[in-house]
Amino acid sequence: MINSNLYQPFKKLQFDNIFCFLSGESLTDKNQKISVFPQWLIDSYELDKRPLKMLDESVLTYADIFLPCADATKIKLDELENTIQKAFEGGFDEVKKVDETLLFQWVAK
Repeated sequence: MINSNLYQPFKKLQFDNIFCFLSGESLTDKNQKISVFPQWLIDSYELDKRPLKMLDESVLTYADIFLPCADATKIKLDELENTIQKAFEGGFDEVKKVDETLLFQWVAK
């Protein structure tokens, strides 16, 4: 059974920039957003100018892809991002130590 408290965007078809992509919270500012690809990853692999073809055939750079995100959600995602960044900076053995759920959540973001 699905927890009814979970945000389910496919039920409400809320895919726009006025709702947080993860929590469904209404956003008050169009600048409430996060980059899909964190800056440390973009810098590490020089992705800032590299093109990425979207499903609608448009082309963006990795650095230009953002999601609407509530402030409280961003705080939690920043914590996750810091954990993953530290692991990646520590190398393969450190990444292997990261909890599988956290790694999944990071990739799924």
